[in-house]
Amino acid sequence: FGTNGANQNNITIKNCNFKETIRTSNASTSAAILVRGNNVTIWNNTFVMKSLTGNSAINVQDSNFTNISFNSITQNGSYTSNGSAISLSNAFESIIEDNNINTTANDAYGIVYSTSGNTTIRRNIINTTSKGATGLSLTNLVKGTSILENRVTTSGPGGGFGGGTTNTVGIVTSNNLLIRSNTFKSLTATNPVLSLDTVNNSHLDNNTVFNLATAARSDGIELVGITQNN
Repeated sequence: FGTNGANQNNITIKNCNFKETIRTSNASTSAAILVRGNNVTIWNNTFVMKSLTGNSAINVQDSNFTNISFNSITQNGSYTSNGSAISLSNAFESIIEDNNINTTANDAYGIVYSTSGNTTIRRNIINTTSKGATGLSLTNLVKGTSILENRVTTSGPGGGFGGGTTNTVGIVTSNNLLIRSNTFKSLTATNPVLSLDTVNNSHLDNNTVFNLATAARSDGIELVGITQNN
């Protein structure tokens, strides 16, 4: 389904419409765009997705210098667990800017970023409304990344597929981050708005954190694990 850019470099994909309309197991197990290459630009595209978990609209793997900007992404699948909007792993020196992301499906994260670094995530608008759907997730040795001027809102409860949580932003095992001038908002979620688990040597300033949830585990900012020197 969509565009397979595996092992391809110096590619631009822009001004395209990707729409997944058939809900079958075969049609919903691939990304709209799969990237394994360097210097790839994904710009000003529209995505409407219904994919299963693990299959994001844009899936970037083992790549450097990826630019994902000015895209509109909707994930409204109806599976028990659904794919996210943007997923990057082993991706360095990337730019993720000015995207508009809306997910209404269980476990459909806005942006998932893992084992990567030296990336700018800036001015994205992310809204998730279902259980287990964290807005922005950074995990597994993310380093040297800047998170700037984003607006991230979650309104789904915790306890997604596998009993997961629903943070507005969840960061685990990451270092040397700059988190500045963002607005993070939780409307009805039952977990912390901003969760930092084993995050070190990072700088957070000028962020606005709204917590409108009423559950006992609905902190504004949660610091767990070995989180220090911030």
